[in-house]
Amino acid sequence: MRRRIFYLIIIIGLIVTVTSCKSTENESSVPTPMFSESPIARPSPTAAALSPMTLEPGLSGITGIILVKSAWQDREVTIYASPFYSTGSENKGFFVLEPSIHPSSKLNARGEFQLENIEPGLYVLIVGPMPDEAIAVQKSGDIEVFSVNANEVLDIGKKDFR
Repeated sequence: MRRRIFYLIIIIGLIVTVTSCKSTENESSVPTPMFSESPIARPSPTAAALSPMTLEPGLSGITGIILVKSAWQDREVTIYASPFYSTGSENKGFFVLEPSIHPSSKLNARGEFQLENIEPGLYVLIVGPMPDEAIAVQKSGDIEVFSVNANEVLDIGKKDFR
């Protein structure tokens, strides 16, 4: 007898649970947002054109356009310029990204960027929404090293990450 009462209570509990879940689903088919405001600032699709760079004497700049991966479309993306340390061979060496000290710039809605007033030298450009998600600009599968001269702005053109 106790067993029958136990099973009856379990069955009634399941029926009540299933019925209450179905009524909740029917009440609203629109999911409740997790945030009342967007947690990440999203650039406007009508971003203003970049202003011309004004370099301090002896310094340089880098400009260009980065076409970002679809996974990054709604995120604020940064480009970093990390110094490249050559080991003597052509384009052989290393770089270490340290976001707190290396030059950086946010991409605008069209993917345009400007790195202004950086020291002349060799740089690897690294792009991503966060430093640990960033990817180095590559050419034919190798990391591309950019040479930046004093008192000049290097235009890298358009780089496609899609």
